[in-house]
Amino acid sequence: TRRDSHRMLTRVEACELARLPGIEIGAHSVTHESLPECTPAQQLQQMQQSRSELESMIERPVTGFAYPFGDISRATLRLAATAGFDYACTTEAGCVDRATQPHRVPRIVAEDWSAERLAQRGVALGGEDELVAALVGRGHQGDDGLHGHAEGLGQGLAVGGGVVEELEAVFRI
Repeated sequence: TRRDSHRMLTRVEACELARLPGIEIGAHSVTHESLPECTPAQQLQQMQQSRSELESMIERPVTGFAYPFGDISRATLRLAATAGFDYACTTEAGCVDRATQPHRVPRIVAEDWSAERLAQRGVALGGEDELVAALVGRGHQGDDGLHGHAEGLGQGLAVGGGVVEELEAVFRI
């Protein structure tokens, strides 16, 4: 059953969101298939069409991808690179560090946590203290939890923004 609190963004809302500083909208496929269950040609089509439609809608480049359900295979990882994405996110728990593969970026699930709790969670998942602290330090603490760059990291790079510079530094892109 569909709930108003769990609805998708409208086209207008997505365009407004894409114009905000520090926000990046990434592709996620067209039909939300488990990509490893598709042929390589179908996987590539899902990635490229999703990117193309989003770029037309928001009128900006789409450089990131999030795998539906987090499902990946070696072929899927290669195809994300072939499709031209700079990075792609999985649902694997962890932190970005110098060993992170650009097309297998882990996530930190962030709830309504303080900056300190998010930093502790990041370090517990294996993040480098300095990198996690730098990302969390860029956010600001409000009455309702952490906002800013660390929130983008917590929500996943495909939709969250503000950590692309750190990714570029980590991957030396």
